[in-house]
Amino acid sequence: MTSKLDVVSSPSDYNLDPEREPRGWFRLLLRLDAGFARIDTVFLVVAMVACALLPTLDFILRISSLPTSPWFIRIPKYCTLGVAMVGAALAARQGSHIALDLIHQLVPQRFAAWFRCVADSIGALVCLFLGYGALMFVMTEYAAGSKELDVFPSWIVAALIPWGFLSCAYRFIMRAMADRWWLGPVIVLVALTGTLPDAVEWFPEYYPTAGQGALHLVTLVSDWAFEHGAWVTGLILIAGLVTGMPLFAVLGGAATLGFWVGESPIGVVSVSVYQLLDAPALVTLPLFTLMGAVLAKSDAPGRLVRVARAWLGWAPGGLAVAAVVVCAFFTTFSGASGVTILAMGVLLHQMLCDEGYGDHLSVGLVTSSGSIGLLFAPALPLIMYGIFAKVDIDHMFVAGLLPGLLLIIAVSGTGVFLGRRSALKSHPFVLSEALSAAREAVWEIILPVLILGLLVLGFADVTTAAAVGAVYTLIVAGFIHKDVDLKKDMGDVVCESGVVIGAVLVIVGLALGFVGFLVDQEVPQMIIAWAQENISSRWAFLLGTNLLLLVVGCLLDILSAIVIFVPLIVPVAVSFGVDPVHMGIIFLANLEIGYLTPPVGMNLFLASFRFKRPLPTIWKTVVPFLLVLFVALLIITYVPFLSTGLLDLTGSR
Repeated sequence: MTSKLDVVSSPSDYNLDPEREPRGWFRLLLRLDAGFARIDTVFLVVAMVACALLPTLDFILRISSLPTSPWFIRIPKYCTLGVAMVGAALAARQGSHIALDLIHQLVPQRFAAWFRCVADSIGALVCLFLGYGALMFVMTEYAAGSKELDVFPSWIVAALIPWGFLSCAYRFIMRAMADRWWLGPVIVLVALTGTLPDAVEWFPEYYPTAGQGALHLVTLVSDWAFEHGAWVTGLILIAGLVTGMPLFAVLGGAATLGFWVGESPIGVVSVSVYQLLDAPALVTLPLFTLMGAVLAKSDAPGRLVRVARAWLGWAPGGLAVAAVVVCAFFTTFSGASGVTILAMGVLLHQMLCDEGYGDHLSVGLVTSSGSIGLLFAPALPLIMYGIFAKVDIDHMFVAGLLPGLLLIIAVSGTGVFLGRRSALKSHPFVLSEALSAAREAVWEIILPVLILGLLVLGFADVTTAAAVGAVYTLIVAGFIHKDVDLKKDMGDVVCESGVVIGAVLVIVGLALGFVGFLVDQEVPQMIIAWAQENISSRWAFLLGTNLLLLVVGCLLDILSAIVIFVPLIVPVAVSFGVDPVHMGIIFLANLEIGYLTPPVGMNLFLASFRFKRPLPTIWKTVVPFLLVLFVALLIITYVPFLSTGLLDLTGSR
């Protein structure tokens, strides 16, 4: 297998026509980009590995009563910031950033290229301004002489931010120029018009008198834009939003525009990205993503299915329960329900059909099970909610247990009830087969026990537990089962997971800047005041929140929804006396079910693609499960004990 380190320089990421030779100057730009991409990829692999190894080494030294160093914890934070920026740059190259893409799927195909050009061009402009603001921040840090742990100059760490944004801008310009060559110069000219006047204030001695006339003209244009261009800029950002501009650029552009209109330095937005270094449990995000990528690359799904068949196949409807549990396990560690449907859908569907469940029921059961595991530790959405709601991650892990079990019981119980109408096959329980299957999958079964055990017993915090789990997963896949060839596949697995989490982390960083702007404008306070005036009770607020989030879950992926809505909804919930931990479980449960809600729930489209069934057919298969899940959602919403009871009983807070 070819390593990602070898194929990263391929120009195919820019959707070039393979039968059309690029212009000579564009080939030169592609070669330059390929060189940057190789540097980015090597850095990404090193940073991801350091995130896993250094906290693990710190853990081993501590339990061995040997001296350790604060650098073992601090360096992974720097590496995570690097993963965010470099992963985002590679995601821009591959066109794999998270985007709302509101109308792209609805327009005729002949307009798709223009929509893509508009989104890439506006994304490039936003990234250029973000990169400019980041450079100003780096220079401020350099002038201040700030140091990390009183030793390491902080401007070196901060320099990762402009590198990432400017690399993103370069890749977006390349993507735009691949379709319309003249867009590149236009983008650069517009960006220079906005940034040159401020740059002169930093470097006045570098501009000779002869250039003052041209510079004065640029300043006049910029001043006019400041006075009259805010609404035009807002319309441009909306155009980028609806044509599929990445979500991070939408958030960064909106925050930059807000601070610019408020006459605050636009570098404030870049400072919010630097503040990722102090975000709680930040390092867990790349670690759990790496863990899920390794599991997906290995034969773990097949081993887990064999365990389920051997231990539960004898019971009437037992395989329905097994399928739901296996999906929940896999979703918990992969962090995304879509991955579960794509990785395990066909395997579980075939197993259920072989046992007599029928095609219709099997498709509905697997599709409905795809997002169940998002309430169990260490699912990525739990961590993301904790970061944005400023809630202890450990509390979210505990709070999700009972609601998650309720959802499993709801889906598997429906599957058992519907399955018993069919002529299901019966398999006698064979102890030797069950033990053999358990021995084969024992290393995967131990994984959640290991992570939760370290947390519950107090041996490690969530970051260290994630690092130990990631190293453990690599050892199991690479040396015990040998499913993943660490020499050939390591570059692929680490780089792919780094690109995915980089696209997420850059959203998190810029969302912090956008939230800072909202707080500065007192938007949460205005929403709270409106809600208290127009909503009569906590129960009415919760019902309205359920309806809103079900719609949001249909339209947005769960991470985007968390970034946008958590900072707005949680303060209102607290004002109505709703525990923020309970609100988090309600929030995530709604979004899980929103994935399944017709007509546009994300998992419905993925299931249609994976099972090769028309979308209306998929809708029909999930309806029985959806009705039961709605009932479970109401129980989760109006019975707070399910979310907070274990925390109160154990005295965890």
